[in-house]
Amino acid sequence: MKPSPFLRTWGRFAVLWGPQTLAITGRGLTTFALGVWVYERTHSVTLFALLEVSGILPGIVAAPLIGWAVDRLGPRPAMVLADSAALAAVLALELAFVYGIASPLLVYAIITAGAFLTCLRWPAYTALVTLVAPPDQLPRAAALMQVAYAGQQVVAPVVAGVLIGVIGPGGVIAIDMAASIVALASLALVNVRTETIRGAEVWEDVRRAWRLIGDRGLFRLAGYIIASYLPGGMVIALATPLVLTIAGPAALGLVLAAMGVGMLLGSVAASALARPEGGITRLLRYDAMLVAAMLGAGFATTPVRVALIGAVFLFGLAGVIAEEQAVWQVRIPADVQGRVFALRRAITWISLPVSYVIAGPLADHVFVPAMSTGGALVSWLGPIMGTGPGRGIALLLMCGGLAKGLVVFSGARDRKLRRLDLAA
Repeated sequence: MKPSPFLRTWGRFAVLWGPQTLAITGRGLTTFALGVWVYERTHSVTLFALLEVSGILPGIVAAPLIGWAVDRLGPRPAMVLADSAALAAVLALELAFVYGIASPLLVYAIITAGAFLTCLRWPAYTALVTLVAPPDQLPRAAALMQVAYAGQQVVAPVVAGVLIGVIGPGGVIAIDMAASIVALASLALVNVRTETIRGAEVWEDVRRAWRLIGDRGLFRLAGYIIASYLPGGMVIALATPLVLTIAGPAALGLVLAAMGVGMLLGSVAASALARPEGGITRLLRYDAMLVAAMLGAGFATTPVRVALIGAVFLFGLAGVIAEEQAVWQVRIPADVQGRVFALRRAITWISLPVSYVIAGPLADHVFVPAMSTGGALVSWLGPIMGTGPGRGIALLLMCGGLAKGLVVFSGARDRKLRRLDLAA
């Protein structure tokens, strides 16, 4: 019996995408559990934000080597290496909790080391999707990749929120470990032929990738994303502390899951609307939704309101990520996507750890004290926003929304950026 048209068209993509989606969702379980664990012990937004920094900064620092390695190993072997390293990292975390030696410092160290070892995954996964997805459906495949990150937000917080009180962080991490094993094993079923690159030094690869990005006009998009992520990254750093401050850990899982529904719907919408042309226009519209959500943080006084505003933010974020991904994928040849996408990540994500590092101290030492009882801004903004728990974080998010609004407005008026709307 002949395979169905769907299997012939999407079969290899599904074999890759399904287990990787499961593994990314499992990673969300661990991220949630560790975030709650660190914040409950320190009550510091700064230390919570450092958890995010320890997970993202290594991939940025190692970007030149990542691209060089992916293009020489090939996307599938690179993913095998990355998934093996991910399994080793969660095993180390599991042992730390089982033997009672876990501490914030040790958790940071393990996450940082694991991030260095697993940073091959993202460019390798992207390049592999380009090879296994139908060539004329790359924008849709790029949008479907975001469903995994929606799973981190929808499924992971609910499951982890229930389980963390029953089996503790160690038990939650064990589930992540099982998902990592499934993802690693599934790569044996992904059969693709790729030509690996020989010769050339790391920095020669970086220079070639840099020139290719310039030749395709993508530095304009990279610059926009850098500027957009700088204020937008504050939401990543501040959302969990805001909910824990307002409602405590009991409500956090449900709030983050409700927010994640927005990301899931945004991923579905981006997949349905994906086209080879017009991606920049759609990206700007999605980014405007993020601005509206951040400005609405002033009304985030209850878990329900935080969930609604967060759902709008993550709906828009899913669209931004999918459209940006599609613009790059259709303009960069598959055989050099490893080096180019690694460099792209280093360029565009550099503003995220900066945002996290800025957001924590601003919240702890400026905005929270200013909006607490007797604070410097209470007499001015207190009658409008209220005072007390969460109001300082909400004000910081609103200020970030104003800055992000200026970025979106500038992007909409940038003719060179809008030229990328044309089909590749």
